[in-house]
Amino acid sequence: MRYGWMIALAGLCLFLFPGAVFAGEQRREDGPMPASKRECSSCHRIVTGNQPGPLKQPLPALCLSCHTAHQSLANHPTGVIPQNPAPGLPLDQGRLTCTTCHDPHRNRFGALLRLPQTELCVVCHRL
Repeated sequence: MRYGWMIALAGLCLFLFPGAVFAGEQRREDGPMPASKRECSSCHRIVTGNQPGPLKQPLPALCLSCHTAHQSLANHPTGVIPQNPAPGLPLDQGRLTCTTCHDPHRNRFGALLRLPQTELCVVCHRL
């Protein structure tokens, strides 16, 4: 089966990101943010005037401090240098982090994804 790996990858993406918007669906405005994301102090140190400052921990440790279920090998690796870096997706010193795919400040496509689920994976994992 020539495209079996793509079907498996799509299934993994659907499992990991069940709330994402699919290609062909109308893009929606930002969805609701999880309660923990509404408080800057959940991730940032607060500086003068209640302004968010630097992160409390480096990535991905900060994300994994709450998202403990994502520490298994079945989840996407972080800290690796992508073979096919995607323009517009942020890297940290050239390496993948949680925020490469997830935008902690916006929820445009569900699961805080930067792109619709069906588009996001193939940006780097080209056919």
